[in-house]
Amino acid sequence: MSTLVVYFWVSLYVVISIGAVMLLFRERAATAVTIAALIAGAVATSWIYLNGIFFPAPSPISAMSYVALATITPATIAFYLMAPKPR
Repeated sequence: MSTLVVYFWVSLYVVISIGAVMLLFRERAATAVTIAALIAGAVATSWIYLNGIFFPAPSPISAMSYVALATITPATIAFYLMAPKPR
């Protein structure tokens, strides 16, 4: 279970980084330094997830990266579809 929790954390951190970039652009507060820091953080954190896919651990732990992806993706889509739309 601890491996699954790490994959949930990593995936959501990447989603938060993407959202932060979008928010900075929306508020017109984006600077090169903040965008570079967010991208570097997202890429470095993504490596944790990609490392589990490219260099899998013994079974059944190797399936946890896919379990996390299979649960976070539909949840993210559902939150996006339920969000209030600007008029």
